[in-house]
Formats: sequence, structure tokens, C-alpha cells
Amino acid sequence: MTANLPSPVVLENDVVRLEPLTMEHIPDLFLAGGGDEEVWRWMPAKPPQAESELAGLAQGLISDDKHIPFAVVLRSSGLAVGWTTYGDVPGFEKSIEIGWTWYGRTVWRTAVNTACKVLLIDHAFDKLG
Repeated sequence: MTANLPSPVVLENDVVRLEPLTMEHIPDLFLAGGGDEEVWRWMPAKPPQAESELAGLAQGLISDDKHIPFAVVLRSSGLAVGWTTYGDVPGFEKSIEIGWTWYGRTVWRTAVNTACKVLLIDHAFDKLG
């Protein structure tokens, strides 16, 4: 892990829980958006057509030293419905990027994205400085 990235943590509010992404999230995540061309339209990867393909993408994020990936888990159901990451911004001290985010269609136009971004931004400014 690079010096600019924080340690993985669990962040939560009344809408979502962001928890470190693991392979245990893959079945939920594949149901939420695997293979959906529209979900993956702006992502830097092709839509995964099988759980194993989604697991490969997740493992790449988990194991690299440039991202801290979070599963986005709905508090109401306990199901993972997408993922988001903190990313390293080379050359900028005290900087962090929020990205590599996708959500299943069932949570589009809901409070999920706003709730996630508020958690990530608040944590970055309030806890990470």
C-alpha cells in the first residue's frame, strides 16, 4: 500500500455500510450488476459475464497498492449493491481520489450514492486530514 492511502475501515450511516471489499461480496455484487452493460458503461472494464470475472476485477483492486476498495452494503437488506474505492493520487501529498464506483440499477436514483460519498468525504477530511 502506498503512503497516501489509509488503512481499510468500515464506514456507515443510516443508508449504507461501506466495508472492505472481499470475495464474500461477489455473489451479491454479481446479482446487483454483473453483465449489465449500462452499469459498466463508463467503467474501465468490460461488464463481467460470470462471478469469476467479477471476482478477478475485485481481486485486482484488493491486491493492488493504489486502491482501497469498499463494498457498498445496504443497511436495509444487508446486500452488497456495488463498490467504490479510495485511490492514490501520485505526486500529491494529503490527496485521495474517490472512484471506480458502480451500483446495481436497483439503487440508481436513490440515496445510496450520496450516502457513500458523504461517508468517504467526511472520513477523508475529518479522520485522515
